[in-house]
Amino acid sequence: MKYRFGLMGKIAVSLFISSLIIMFLGITVLYTRFRTEAMRMNQLLQEANLEIAGENIVEKMDAAEYTAISLFFDKDMRNILLSKREVNNKVELHNQVYGNFLRILNTTSSISRITLYRKDGFSVSAGLENNYGHFDYDSCLKVIQKHINNFSEESNYAVWIPVLINLQNGTQEAYFMNARILRDVSSSEPVGILTFYVKEKVISQMYSFFGKDSYLTDSEGKIISAQDRERIGKMEEMDNTGVPETVFVSVGDRQWYLTAVPENTILDATQDTAFFTMMTAAGFCTFLSMAAAFLISRGLTHNIKYLKEIIECTGAGNLNLRYQGKSGDEVDYLGKAYNKMLDDIQGYITEDKKSRNKFKMGK
Repeated sequence: MKYRFGLMGKIAVSLFISSLIIMFLGITVLYTRFRTEAMRMNQLLQEANLEIAGENIVEKMDAAEYTAISLFFDKDMRNILLSKREVNNKVELHNQVYGNFLRILNTTSSISRITLYRKDGFSVSAGLENNYGHFDYDSCLKVIQKHINNFSEESNYAVWIPVLINLQNGTQEAYFMNARILRDVSSSEPVGILTFYVKEKVISQMYSFFGKDSYLTDSEGKIISAQDRERIGKMEEMDNTGVPETVFVSVGDRQWYLTAVPENTILDATQDTAFFTMMTAAGFCTFLSMAAAFLISRGLTHNIKYLKEIIECTGAGNLNLRYQGKSGDEVDYLGKAYNKMLDDIQGYITEDKKSRNKFKMGK
C-alpha cells in the first residue's frame, strides 16, 4: 500500500522548510555583516598598533638624538663643536672628545658609532670600525647629499639617513645615520659635521611583533628596515592591482611608512567562534522549528482530523455522530454543513421508513 502523506505532515514540512530558509538567510546575512565588521575592526586595530609602533620608533630615535645632543652641555665640547677657531693641541682635544664619545656609547646601547669631522681636518671617531663610506668632512657631506636631494650645509641642520654599511667581514648591515651640521656660534658658518649611527636592528625591534612581513619604507617605497633583512634596500613589492596588500601608517614627520601584512589570527579565531556559535544556534533553532511546525500543524489540522473521523464513521453506517467543533473557522463551517447533511439524510430515511410502513399496511 502506497503511503499517503497527510495534511498535517504537509503543513509541518512546509512550515519547517520555510523556517529553515528564513533561518539560513538570516544567518548568512548576519555572518556576512559580522565578518565585514570584524575585518574593519581588525584593520583599525592593526592601524592603531602600527601607530603605536611608529611612535615608539620616533621616541627611540629622538632619545638617541637627545643623548648625542648632550655633548653640547659640556662647555669645552661646545667650544670644539661650535667654533671655527683652529685646533691647536689636537692630541689632547682628540682624547677629550673621544672620552665624551665613549661616555655616550656606554650609556646609550642604541648608538653604535659617533664621529666628528671638522672642516679644518680635525676628526674624532668612536665605536665600531667599519667602512662607513666617508672619512672627512667633504666625503661625509657627499654621502648626505647622495641620500637627500637638495641638501645644503648652509640651509639644513640635522637629518636622519638610512644607509647600508660594509662590515669588515664583507657583509652589509643597515644603520640609521643622524648627520648634524655644526655652525660657528658667532658667524653661523658651517664648521663641521657630527654623525652618530643607530643600528637598524634596534628600530626593527619596535615593530617585531607584527611578524616577518612587516617593514619600514621611505617616501619612494624603498625598504629601509625590515624583519626579513634580505628585503632591506629593495623596493616595496606590489600586487597585480599595484596596491600593497598591507596596512601602513606614517612615522612621525620623517616621510617614512611602517607597513605590515594584516594579522588575521585573532580575526580567524573570532570568525571561527562566531561560526560555531551560529551553527549551534542554527541546530537549536532547527529543533525548535521542528517542534513548532509539529504543534502548529497539529493545531491547524485537529478539527479537520476530527471531521475526517466523523466522515469515516458515517461511511461505516453510524449516522448519529455530529461534528462538535467551536473554532469558528472554515472547518467549523464544513462540519456544520456536514451535520445538516446528516440530519437531512436521517430525515429522508425516517420519511422513507414511514412511507414503506404505510404502503405495507395499505396492502
